[in-house]
Amino acid sequence: MMPAENKGFSGLSHPVQTTADQAARAYWESRAREWRVSPPLTPAPEDIAWYEAKVADCARARGSRTLRAILLGVTPGIATMTWPVGTSLLAADWARGMLRHVWPRAGFPEHTQVARTDWRELPLATGSVDLVIGDGCYAALGSLAGARQLNREIGRVLKAGGWYCTRAFCRSAQPPSVAELFEELDCGCIDNLDLFRWRLAMAVQGESGDGVALGMVWRIWQDHERHVRLDVGRWSADQRVNMARWEGVEARFVFPSLRELQALAEPGFELVACEQPGYESAEHFPRLLMRARRPGGGRPT
Repeated sequence: MMPAENKGFSGLSHPVQTTADQAARAYWESRAREWRVSPPLTPAPEDIAWYEAKVADCARARGSRTLRAILLGVTPGIATMTWPVGTSLLAADWARGMLRHVWPRAGFPEHTQVARTDWRELPLATGSVDLVIGDGCYAALGSLAGARQLNREIGRVLKAGGWYCTRAFCRSAQPPSVAELFEELDCGCIDNLDLFRWRLAMAVQGESGDGVALGMVWRIWQDHERHVRLDVGRWSADQRVNMARWEGVEARFVFPSLRELQALAEPGFELVACEQPGYESAEHFPRLLMRARRPGGGRPT
């Protein structure tokens, strides 16, 4: 059964203030009806197992009868994974379409509510949550400044020592150039067009802290498409459509480097673990476990 949207909460719909926010929300609303994404751009089974293990560890460490958790976004694999008995879950997303079309119809914890709200302005009291969990959230905020805002808000709502678990979309320390990526494509080395699309966006972004406009990635794809031997039969229809959906899109994604991810954790969190999964291009999908520092900078227990 679908949980009632916003039930039990007040002030959940925050106005979209900036042009960048408006473009981002429009993109997610347009994508929601035909959401077709496969691993590693959505969590693979080993990622879900990692999330389950960390949530169970958090519940034991907090010693709480009822785990209070926030899910940033509506990732079905996380929503329907195994949660500790009695978990109270709030799933937050600012796109009505994502809540309506991507959120699973069943399988989430019994005590679940969904909120249409901005991750940077969560409708919760300070220090009221045991756990925050998300997948690829930094990328969707479009800039390092947006990622820092998110971390500040997570640090606000978490209890001292509360846990923050996320998988990040991360560019390599020395990413290939756009030309080198298209050389891989030309020689037939690319089997996953969704993953190539992400790597291309990372290459176009480069060192910019302001991310990359998705429409720019599409234009570069079009500029090169005529000059490479594209065997479209190697890619699924969904992957080809996903690439085409970036045409003309003003929304931006940001892909922090590992060094930038580590810097984002300071000063509000202790970075407890940063590990790579075992699948293709693992360096682009590190899994991070952080704990909220105590007021005044003390280490969590």
